[in-house]
Amino acid sequence: GVLYHNPIIRVLVPPETSFLQGQSVTIVGRYFGLPELFPRGGVYTGPIGLGRLREDYAPPRAMLVMHMKQVVQCNATEHRGDDTVVCTTPEMVALNASMVVELSGHESALWSDESILRADQLPQFKYNCPIEKTGRCYDCCEASCQLQFEQQDIATVPDDVLEWEGFHAFCASECW
Repeated sequence: GVLYHNPIIRVLVPPETSFLQGQSVTIVGRYFGLPELFPRGGVYTGPIGLGRLREDYAPPRAMLVMHMKQVVQCNATEHRGDDTVVCTTPEMVALNASMVVELSGHESALWSDESILRADQLPQFKYNCPIEKTGRCYDCCEASCQLQFEQQDIATVPDDVLEWEGFHAFCASECW
């Protein structure tokens, strides 16, 4: 039969990116498969292993594994070559995420030093809410998030209720 190796990630370019979705990260490594084997809209054209069907083979896809083992696929994966894949990132919800390349059931190693993508300026929240006040505490965290976003010149949508009640009157004493 045909032996395929697990994809290997050697470096991410850049290794740190904005937490916002839509960032391009180039994954450089080995064993991502040749793009010629996966013609656009066509069936895999390469050799197949024993007991496998041609339909079992698919182009590589890139994913991010964040905290609590949350797996989020890249918004888009561009397969440039056996050694290069480009991921258009989803929104990052953790300071560090492990990039993973999966090719026909074979995956690159999780949490290797080379696969870690760091988020730059990820908003930080403090969640320490009594159960009966959870909704208001989330509003406080939203306000905290908006303050952080405003410092980065990112437009936010104001919360009318929170503005009427006053952020500091409620949040400072009840949320943290």
